[in-house]
Amino acid sequence: MPRLLEYQGDLESAPCPVVSERALPWISEQTLRSAHARFCDDILNVGTTLSHYVQYAVSCGLQRASVLVFARREQNRGREEQAGLSERDMTVLRSFDERSYWQFETALPQVLLSVGKPYDLDFPIISVPLSETDASRSVEEWHALLQRVFPNVCNLTTPSQRLAGVASFTLLEPLDISLEDLVRSYSALPGSAQVVKIRLYISQRARVIRVVPICIPIVEEEAIRSNGSLRDPALDDLFTSLVARVRDADPFPLEPRYNCLVYLASFEYGRLFLGQLRRLAEDAGPWRPAISEADVRLLFGHDMAPSLAHKLRERLNGECPKVGIHRRKLGDPPLAEPLDSSLAEYVLTELVAGGYEGAPVTNLVREALKIVDRQVEADDPSNPPRKDYARLRTGLSLCDLWWIARKLCAIPEKPSFAAMSFLLDYYIDLGVIVPVVTKVRSLYCRVYRRGEADPVEYAQLVHQLLIEHEEAHPNSSLDTTFFTKIMAAQAIYHPGLVPLEPVFDLYGAVPYVALPEAVERQTMRALEFLRDKGVIHLVTPDDAKDDQQLPLF
Repeated sequence: MPRLLEYQGDLESAPCPVVSERALPWISEQTLRSAHARFCDDILNVGTTLSHYVQYAVSCGLQRASVLVFARREQNRGREEQAGLSERDMTVLRSFDERSYWQFETALPQVLLSVGKPYDLDFPIISVPLSETDASRSVEEWHALLQRVFPNVCNLTTPSQRLAGVASFTLLEPLDISLEDLVRSYSALPGSAQVVKIRLYISQRARVIRVVPICIPIVEEEAIRSNGSLRDPALDDLFTSLVARVRDADPFPLEPRYNCLVYLASFEYGRLFLGQLRRLAEDAGPWRPAISEADVRLLFGHDMAPSLAHKLRERLNGECPKVGIHRRKLGDPPLAEPLDSSLAEYVLTELVAGGYEGAPVTNLVREALKIVDRQVEADDPSNPPRKDYARLRTGLSLCDLWWIARKLCAIPEKPSFAAMSFLLDYYIDLGVIVPVVTKVRSLYCRVYRRGEADPVEYAQLVHQLLIEHEEAHPNSSLDTTFFTKIMAAQAIYHPGLVPLEPVFDLYGAVPYVALPEAVERQTMRALEFLRDKGVIHLVTPDDAKDDQQLPLF
C-alpha cells in the first residue's frame, strides 16, 4: 500500500507519517497511545492481515484505529467480520466483481512499477541523481553497459516500465565479497545458499538511479539474540543500539531484529557497490548518493527514522573501502536437501501427481505456491481467519523452489540458481509472489508465498485486443488459430513490449519468449483463463470439424 500512496504523491508531503506494518514494533508505546492510526490496504480479500496488525498495535498501546481500503472483492463482503474487523470502523472506496477484480489486480503492480522503486519494502533504497546524458540512455544501452562490467546481469524491465521510462535490472553477486564478510551470524547449512544481489531501477523522467541492495542471510534464532551479528564494528554498534529499543513481534518474536540485521547488511553492501557504479556514469559531475527519511520511516517508524536516516547518510558520505568486482559467471551451489524438507517434498509429490514433470519453470513456481496455499488451508478448515494468516507466513525458500525445479524440469530447461533468482525478482515485481520472513525450525529466513493477487498480465493484453476487435467488428467471430498468429507476430516484431512469460538466457538478455509455438501455448492459456473469469466465450460452431479451432466472441 505505501507504493500506491507514493504513486499518488510524495510521501514526504503526506499530511501524516506513513509507515508500513514492519514499523509497528519500532514505534514507542507513548507514541501509539497518543496516535490515531489509519490502517490502509489496496485490496481487502478477507481482512485477516489487517485485523492481525490492528490487534497487535492495540496490544502495544494504540488507542484509536480505523481502516481504509482502496477496493474490496465483492464476493468476500462480510468475511472481514470473521477476521475481527468491524464494518463501522472501515471505509471501502470501491467494490469489484470478479470480472473487474482480475483486471485491477493485474494492472495495479504494473502501475506501481512506474514509480521506479521495488514493490518489496524490506531493503534500503539509495538514490543517485543522473546527468541528462545518463538518464537518456535506453534500456538496451544500460543493459549493454552493465554487462560490460558485471558478469551476472539480467534485464527485468517490463513493458509497462519501459513505457513509463523506467529500466529494471538485477545484478547477482556483483562485488568480490560474500555475505560472510558482512554478517557473522549467518547459517551455512546445506540447502541454505545465501542470496546477495543489487537491484537497479533507472528512471529517465526523474533522472535518478535507485540502488536496492539485497542481502538475505539465514540466521539461527540464538545468533539474532546476541550482539556481534555484523562484522563491521560501527555497523554492529548501530544494530545493537537499534534492537535495544524494539519490542517482540507476533507470531515470530525476533522478526524485527532479523529485519534490522538484513537491512543494515544490505545497506553496507549497497554502500560498497556505489564505488563501482560511479565508474559507469558518463558525466563525472557531483556524486550525491542519498537515502530518504520517508523510505526509512516505512520500516522503522517516525520515532526512529530521523536519527537512523541521519546516521546512514553520514556513512554514505564517509570514506568507503574499495571492493573489486566479482568477474566470474556464477555456478550453481550443490543441490542439497531442502531447507524445509517436509514442505518441499510434499509440494514435489503433488506436482508429480498433477503431471508437472517436464513443465516450464514459470509454471512450476506458480503451481508450487498454489499447492502450499491449499496445503495450509487444509491444515485448519475450522478456523478461516487463523488459517488465512498462517498462509501469509508459510512459503518456500529460493533454495527449496530451485530444488523442486531441478527435480522436475526437462534436462535442457533445468534452471540455474541465477535464473531462479531472476525469476523470483520478476514475479515479486508483478505481485505474483510475496516474500515473507518466517521461522523454519530454529532458523529465521525469507520464503515466498503466492500473492494475494495472481495477475496474468498477458491475459490482460489479450482481453484488451479482443475488446478492440469487438468494437471494430461487432458480433464477428475470431478464430483462435488466426488470433494466435496475430499475437505471435506482435511478440516477434515488438520484442520487449508483449508481456509473455519470462525466460533467462546465459547473458540475461532475453526476458520474454517470442517463439511462435510458445506464444500459441500462452495465448491458449490466456483464453482459457479469460473464459474461466467469465469475460469471454469460447464456442464451437455447428459445422465445426474435430480439428477445427474454436472461434471467439
